[in-house]
Amino acid sequence: MHHHDALTSASGPTIQMPLKLSELIAMSAKRSFEYEGNTVNLEIFTQKMTPRFRAEWQDLIKSESKNVLCQICADFLKSWDVLGDDDQMQPITYEFLMQCPEGFLSLLSDEVYGVVFPNPTNASSSPSGSQPTTTQPAN
Repeated sequence: MHHHDALTSASGPTIQMPLKLSELIAMSAKRSFEYEGNTVNLEIFTQKMTPRFRAEWQDLIKSESKNVLCQICADFLKSWDVLGDDDQMQPITYEFLMQCPEGFLSLLSDEVYGVVFPNPTNASSSPSGSQPTTTQPAN
């Protein structure tokens, strides 16, 4: 019994630290996906979708010149374990992502979208997931 009492009193009231928006915006979630037999580990910003960013993002979707997936991934990826030719972490830039295979980008963006635009009502995390995805038997 004494052991239990010590446990409850030790935890006490948790002290709330004042909110720092800079720390909040830096918060990230860890995700990973498999590509060609390799596991890619990601850290994705979870709190970076601001009204300003959303407005810019809406403009981006309408723009044909920029690849939206590459831009969103470049903006929201905090880190990953993809290495450059120098064996250091490959910097995550729009330009680099534009040179990545589309299959890789598709998986990558699925993870990013799932974190950035959590949509519990829609099973599909892709923005074009309005159609229910049903597997059609191949004829």
